[in-house]
Amino acid sequence: MAKNRIKQASALLAAGFSSLGLFVYSASAQPDPSGIDPLNSNQFYSCQGSNRYEVNARLPLGYALTGIAVRAHSDEVRTVRLIGRRVLPNGSLGERVERGYGAAPSAATELSVEAPAGHVIVSLAADIDRRGPASQDFAHLKITSQAIGLENGKVRLQGPVRDRWANNNQGDVEATCFQSDLPRQSVITGVAMRESGDSLTGLGVYYGQLQ
Repeated sequence: MAKNRIKQASALLAAGFSSLGLFVYSASAQPDPSGIDPLNSNQFYSCQGSNRYEVNARLPLGYALTGIAVRAHSDEVRTVRLIGRRVLPNGSLGERVERGYGAAPSAATELSVEAPAGHVIVSLAADIDRRGPASQDFAHLKITSQAIGLENGKVRLQGPVRDRWANNNQGDVEATCFQSDLPRQSVITGVAMRESGDSLTGLGVYYGQLQ
């Protein structure tokens, strides 16, 4: 009888906490052990140039890059803004986050581009304008993206890749990080850039492999 009274009192106490909007721990509230973070690594690959980058921009662990905005000024990459979404265990993408990096992280950017809904960025290319009044500014910015989803219980890249150019302005680019440069099932999570002599002399990417 004493045990029953204790159980009844515990239930009443839990109900009281719940009515106040407080979380009550129970065995059923434990995290699902199958809900492993599918993007739990962050590595770096230098696509072009040295490691003396002016901007090193990287999203928090578990987030995939879904958009990017850039600005250069006075022969220097000054602003990189990353847009990302968390990769969830069910193969979907979480809410949108945006973070600024560089000497002027909040400055207006020259070019910006985002992947289609449900896509993550797997390749990146950019170019600096070397002619005319816009010299030393970014001239072109291109992303390649791929859909993400659940396949045989694992989060995987799916379907064909899609290219997008900032402002729909296509052209030759001097620095590219190709999808084939990275291990299979890799997703870009950040970028590193350097400008020198009116050229993008340094480009690298942070990436994670889907588990």
